[in-house]
Amino acid sequence: MKTTLIIPAWNAENTIKECILSAINALHSPDEILIIDDCSTDKNYYEMQFSNIGGLVMPIILEFIYVDGTRENIRIPAEIWKKNSNSVKKVFILEKELSSVILDPFLETADTDRNNNYWPTKNEPTRFQLFKQKERNSENPMQRARKLEERLQNDK
Repeated sequence: MKTTLIIPAWNAENTIKECILSAINALHSPDEILIIDDCSTDKNYYEMQFSNIGGLVMPIILEFIYVDGTRENIRIPAEIWKKNSNSVKKVFILEKELSSVILDPFLETADTDRNNNYWPTKNEPTRFQLFKQKERNSENPMQRARKLEERLQNDK
């Protein structure tokens, strides 16, 4: 059963962090936390969950892209995985509204599937798919010779 905690917030900058942390650290913490912001004039709250699929703990490197076009890089040390090496949640309280988030923007960690590194989601072809696409688009010498012969015959 999936549990969701809904927290209504309006200018709750001074209390929302404590509320979210107590919910995360509760004996039966919810699977997701939704914060409903009713056009408040204070900060923006984002809760992000990270999963360690490969088993090797690595630092979390994020690039925040804001609505106004500015970018900010955040580095979270590998010690974040001490409590739970499979999954962690982190709350970010930001001055500006986010338009997108990229996990590991500089390709510094060992990640084989980059398709789950974007919010909102974005599909990125793998290196193998790029290789196969390049291979399909290129002609081998025999194909070039056959096309040349066909053109010469059509020109006659």
